[in-house]
Amino acid sequence: MLVITAQPGFKLRAFQGGAKDFISKPFELVEVFARVHNMLEVRLLHNELHHSNGELEEQARERTTDLQESYFDAIFIMTRTAEYKD
Repeated sequence: MLVITAQPGFKLRAFQGGAKDFISKPFELVEVFARVHNMLEVRLLHNELHHSNGELEEQARERTTDLQESYFDAIFIMTRTAEYKD
């Protein structure tokens, strides 16, 4: 987001409106490129983190299901063992 004025009120409104960064005029092209590069890197890392979280949640669901199945199997075996003992 380019801000024409550097007044604090405008900056605050820009951030409240969803801006992640700003560049005040006059600006240097090198700074613009660096800021755009940084924001793209943050976005890519955010996407990677979101993807990794999805994979971890799926692994947790699978392991929870496996654990529940093992728990029910153990109860079934103990019940059958108790029946044989009687």
